[in-house]
Amino acid sequence: MKKSEYPDWLVPLKLAKKLKEIGFRNKSCFYYSFEDSSLFVFSKPENYNKKCNKDKFVTIPTWEQAFSWFRNKGYKANIDYVFHPDLKCVIGYLYEIIHDFEWEKYSSYYISYEIAREECLKSLINIYNGTNKR
Repeated sequence: MKKSEYPDWLVPLKLAKKLKEIGFRNKSCFYYSFEDSSLFVFSKPENYNKKCNKDKFVTIPTWEQAFSWFRNKGYKANIDYVFHPDLKCVIGYLYEIIHDFEWEKYSSYYISYEIAREECLKSLINIYNGTNKR
């Protein structure tokens, strides 16, 4: 599948693979096939469980599904737009990750929401993976 054809409201394949590695098993309507390098859509997520060899597919969640999974694990993430009113200029986007009422990570500024969102998910994966290996 060409990158230009991949919907931007789905988590990129590279991150979807990492989510699978850390235990993301939520149902989705979108799956990627390693056999023919294509994206599959099931109208009912339960059809995936009946028809697919799970080793040959990876779940492709929406961004909201991925962030929701982390929220259910106790990790809260915020992506903020920062504007400096006195200077009347955009500073950029940043993210913060909170777990057990403590900051796990606070980012620097990014030029777009999409970049901040992707970096936030990468950080969530790394933090979660590190926490569960201890």
